[in-house]
Amino acid sequence: MRGHHDIMTPNFSLLKEQAWQRQGGWAGGTVTALALSPAFPTDGLALAATPAGLFRTEDGGDSWHRAMDGILDAHMTAVAFAPLGGGRMAFVASEQGRLYRSEDGGATWREVSAWAGLGVVTALACSPHFPEDGTLFAATPAGVFRTLDGGASWESCTFGLLDLDVLCLACAPDFPESQVVWAGTAQGGFYRSRNAGRAWRDAGFGLPDTAIQCLLVTQPAQDAAPVLWVGTEGHGLYVSRDGGAHWEAAGQALAHHSVNCLAAVEGGSEGATLRLVAGTDGGVFFSEGSFSEDGGQHWEPADGGAFIALSLAAAQGEPVLLAGAYQEGIFRSRDGGKRWDAAGTGLEAHAPPLVRLGPGGSLWAHDLDGELAFSVDGGRTWRSLPAGEEGAAVQGMAVAVEGDEAILLVATAEGLYLGQAAGQPGAVPWQRLPVPVDPAQIHLPLIAPNLELLVGDQGGRLHRSTDGGQTWQALAVPWTGQGLLNLVLAPDFGHSRGCLAVTAARNRQGNYDVQIWQGTEGGQAWQELLGLETEVPAVAVAWPQDPAHQSRFFATRHRVIRLYRDAESGEMAVSQAFLQEGLQITRLLPSPAYQAARTVLAATSQGVFISTDDGTTWAPLGQGLPACPVVELLPVDTGLLAVTLGGGLWRLG
Repeated sequence: MRGHHDIMTPNFSLLKEQAWQRQGGWAGGTVTALALSPAFPTDGLALAATPAGLFRTEDGGDSWHRAMDGILDAHMTAVAFAPLGGGRMAFVASEQGRLYRSEDGGATWREVSAWAGLGVVTALACSPHFPEDGTLFAATPAGVFRTLDGGASWESCTFGLLDLDVLCLACAPDFPESQVVWAGTAQGGFYRSRNAGRAWRDAGFGLPDTAIQCLLVTQPAQDAAPVLWVGTEGHGLYVSRDGGAHWEAAGQALAHHSVNCLAAVEGGSEGATLRLVAGTDGGVFFSEGSFSEDGGQHWEPADGGAFIALSLAAAQGEPVLLAGAYQEGIFRSRDGGKRWDAAGTGLEAHAPPLVRLGPGGSLWAHDLDGELAFSVDGGRTWRSLPAGEEGAAVQGMAVAVEGDEAILLVATAEGLYLGQAAGQPGAVPWQRLPVPVDPAQIHLPLIAPNLELLVGDQGGRLHRSTDGGQTWQALAVPWTGQGLLNLVLAPDFGHSRGCLAVTAARNRQGNYDVQIWQGTEGGQAWQELLGLETEVPAVAVAWPQDPAHQSRFFATRHRVIRLYRDAESGEMAVSQAFLQEGLQITRLLPSPAYQAARTVLAATSQGVFISTDDGTTWAPLGQGLPACPVVELLPVDTGLLAVTLGGGLWRLG
């Protein structure tokens, strides 16, 4: 079996002045939060938060583009527009704990500096009179925070909260007068505040002891009391008609579902009736009736709603809704939630993803949510593929080539699987392999020549199989108490049996102590090569074919380190170079002809860079690449393929 894939040898240095061309993209991905402009019926403006960035539409959801101007992070967690009268103001939060504010509907963003250090926002709720009172609530795992000046200053509002992990919150329709806010938590608590969050009381009598995942407040008629709806984890939907004091189950059809999100659609000229829409782990459902009395008891599955909706957003005054789905992008309904169709051209939200070359220019990929997909036309179109016997989420993947077949080694929480695929497989015949550790811990599978397999787990352990995965040998490793970040085989592994391992452990300063290890005898013996301190546990590695100098490259943030054998002394030496401040190097790729060309490429958060002098100096490679982090580089034919965050593909040469 050949170790990787047959390619022509591209001369990367000849590509410097060429233009990147869009090749295609892996459409879809997970959308965790949605927000519609209060003027959506006229401006068509909406924002979608994903693990691969923030996306924006101005045509009602037909097309989407990245909206990251001013945003430093990739993983977005919550998004909200200010109510009508607030201009085009919007807020978005990131997994890195930052909060951003936009004054132009999400076209540009500025960080809310006063939020620094307060944590990851899980939900945002604006006062209905935000333009006048500047009040915004933010839910976090550490409780509720409040601003009364549009984000210029914040205060913690946790008095009375017995569970601080807040998942959802909402202001009463008459909040300026009543000062009522509600919050649901991860441990099944539901709380009400009558003084704008300064103090909370438990208001969950009748609710099950499970996570309150979403909260919706409806007002069936202008002068009617608000009705509260909450979606729970595994126990369906509940309703309260007395401000949250008492609750009852709503709808037997949803009783055993996890309800992830809720939305209400106006159903009458005077707002006397509503249609409710619920996104669950079993698809999208809707209910119609008079919700001021006993509505919400009868639910029907929506046509085309067989997707897992994580977020729902309804237009004001129109029966238009958008749904953000798990792994499947965005869907839209034009009839109040009864029928759904895929929308979202341009939305590529697969994070990061990991992409590998297969035979004949085919591509194999998986993302952080565990979706497995392949492309046989260079990335122009993609098809999802179940992984393993149960179709479980993929935690790690390796690809090798045997003739015209792709050999796949896939790790899931259910098991480790070996598969073979040729052409355009409708399905892959998977062989479940015996493994000596909990498969849920495996995240680094590798395929070496002759079908030798290596797997690394989250505890830092390594196992090797020389018989196609039928039996395994535990490899003795010198690192203890460290996580295994990376495992790389020598370019001539079949001959040298060499490999590299990168491990890391958190230190007292909150940074990471990283060790780089040289392995011999297929990983049976190890020697420490380098020790580094980094702010994030990420190290890119490149190991070119370079028998004379034995070069190896390592990158953290914007620094590139070369370890090599000095030609004069014969001793191992270290050199380093720095790309521009603020860059984050994500991948290193040596030229297939490195021994002659001395060329290395770096994928970064701001494009692709090239060095033709062993990593000493660096320059941008190519022109016209979009302002999006590059997460993978693949040599193809006489050119180069760059994979951008989310799954966009661009070709040079």
